[in-house]
Amino acid sequence: MWGHGRKSVGQNGTRDGRVRGVLLFVLILGVALLWGCGLADPPGPPAAPTGVTASEGTFADRVRVTWEPVPDAQSYQLERADVQQGPYETLATTADTSYEDTDATPGEFYWYRVRACAEPGLSCSSASNRVRGYAEEGDPDTPEPTEELMASQGTHDDRIRVAWQTVPGATSYRLYRADDVVGPFEEPITTVTGTSYDDVHGADNTLVRCHSYWYRLEACTPGGCAPLTAHAEGWRGTRIEGEVEGLVASDLDYPDRIRLTWEALPGAHEYTIFRGNEGNEIGTSETATYDDVHGGGNALEARTWYTYWVRAEPHPEGACEPSDLSASARGRASRLPGAPVDLSTSG
Repeated sequence: MWGHGRKSVGQNGTRDGRVRGVLLFVLILGVALLWGCGLADPPGPPAAPTGVTASEGTFADRVRVTWEPVPDAQSYQLERADVQQGPYETLATTADTSYEDTDATPGEFYWYRVRACAEPGLSCSSASNRVRGYAEEGDPDTPEPTEELMASQGTHDDRIRVAWQTVPGATSYRLYRADDVVGPFEEPITTVTGTSYDDVHGADNTLVRCHSYWYRLEACTPGGCAPLTAHAEGWRGTRIEGEVEGLVASDLDYPDRIRLTWEALPGAHEYTIFRGNEGNEIGTSETATYDDVHGGGNALEARTWYTYWVRAEPHPEGACEPSDLSASARGRASRLPGAPVDLSTSG
């Protein structure tokens, strides 16, 4: 009797285990089918790694890249490029939070970024921030060029000031100048250790006033120089921008003249006045006013409308262009007083 009972319990246990196994299989199969049909979302990718660093000259034969661990990440995909903008290629996949890049050529810059990946077959995170590293203790042979080259544009009358940001590892800078944006940039005009240079108009340097010059820079170490930077345009002296505004001509305010006034235009050395048509120059003024006076061969007819224009002129040196003509203005002089006639006296 007891033996029969033990046999019955064993059979029931075996049957219950099989049922549980079948149910578990069906559950797993159902979830997989739901994922495949898009009815249930699989786990999303991990977050992008943070705290990414790359050694800069710490090791002679490798670059060490490290980052912070990411929750739910099973592995990390390390990518490398020769320039910051890429393209990036996968260098290694590792479960660690650091990697020794022993394929790095000593003295060459490399850029690194990292992605965190979940289980095999699932997506990886977006890329981390990009960091720069290089092998070989000390300064690299070719420092990265700066992208912040600037040249003054009319700030100084006698010079063009060129400035740039410090380039890590650079021991000197070579500055080139050309008359055209396309060059040629053949020989440096100076080599300096600082981060600015005044290109001065003087006995040995005849910078034309208001003429555009183009500059490019090399950052150098004893082992070599980086590629030339992008161009920076600069000029000395003040250019005239725009046109004279606010031109007003008096109307019957004066018997012997028409007075013109306008707004002073920055950079103007003097002003040329035109009357009647845009090619008829009648005079110049160093200030923002001019009197068109009747007399001395200039016969203004009373109460007759005259049309005027004004143009700002550059300094006589250099290649500055004059401004555009102002908008026109019309004015009149009142009748000139004459000698009395037909006078009579009373008794």
